[in-house]
Amino acid sequence: MLLRRPRAVGLFFTAPMDGPAAGLVGERLLEAFTTAGLPPEDASRAGYAVMVQVLGSVALAVADLPPGGGREADLVAERRGRLSLIDPSLLPLTAGTVDIAATWNTETQFRWQLRALLDGCAPR
Repeated sequence: MLLRRPRAVGLFFTAPMDGPAAGLVGERLLEAFTTAGLPPEDASRAGYAVMVQVLGSVALAVADLPPGGGREADLVAERRGRLSLIDPSLLPLTAGTVDIAATWNTETQFRWQLRALLDGCAPR
């Protein structure tokens, strides 16, 4: 939803997120994590981690959009082209992962990140 309104994203970073809607989001995250078995303290930390993950991903994705937007496939191809200029003798690991790095600001990457974060928050 936010990516469809990229100009609105900056508003999230201009003031504290402490209104009623933010409180409800936080409460629902706490509820989900405590229902999953986390103690309230860990649920609070996990909820905050998810909020930071979502907002950070959106901010970086919006910053990567060209004026007027564009299709995800075109953005990935353009990013892959820029990344392919990396000198493998200087940055061998980065050069070896260009195809993955080109997809960083995509829905696929967002889902991977969120899944990894949630897996790490699972009750022990």
